[in-house]
Amino acid sequence: MTETPFKQAFFHSLPICLGYLCLGSAFALLMLQSGFQWYWAVLMSIVIYAGSMQFALVSLLATQTPLWFIALMTVVINGRHLFYGIRFVELFKKMGWKYPYMIFSLTDETFSVLLGVKLTDEHQDIAFYIALFNHIYWISGTILGCILGNTLPIDMKGVEFSMTALFIVIVIEQWKQSISKLPFLIGGVTGLAMIHLFGTKYFLIYSLCCIIFLLVLFYDKKQGENMV
Repeated sequence: MTETPFKQAFFHSLPICLGYLCLGSAFALLMLQSGFQWYWAVLMSIVIYAGSMQFALVSLLATQTPLWFIALMTVVINGRHLFYGIRFVELFKKMGWKYPYMIFSLTDETFSVLLGVKLTDEHQDIAFYIALFNHIYWISGTILGCILGNTLPIDMKGVEFSMTALFIVIVIEQWKQSISKLPFLIGGVTGLAMIHLFGTKYFLIYSLCCIIFLLVLFYDKKQGENMV
């Protein structure tokens, strides 16, 4: 018996489920620790849904960082999604009303799962449900974190490293699957160079700008699927 796209997507998304429940909870705990009400955390997970940027926003908002700098950081940090979209833009265009949501919901983890599924035009529903399930996991994790943070005495020391840990796992998996290692080398060397030049406080924005420029410069249309 052939499995439905809904069921196939659910099983494909399960590896992300536990990670997003933990990370969403960690994000909510950080929000509560920084003095924000629980509903702000849930609202951000619904309408922003930007993973690492949400973690960055906690400290930026808590220190009353100017909005223009927050906007710039958001564009630069999420600039990597430009390359994700290149890989799936043609498929997403054929999905009708789902197209905007697929753009919105294309996180690092969703991108990684979609690559592993090796989607074709016949798998549009699977792609949509994978993205939807992952979004639900993230929101559910945030709600869980809000509940735990308001009911249990939790030591949140080190919880901000959870997102970094997930990215390390994703990078390792992508390294194994990718033929071209150039994007990894560009990211690693650029990050080390920028942290040496500008220090830990400002290196991120300079690193991301340089990485985006170099990836565009060295992007090979014929081997684009292997580059991103």
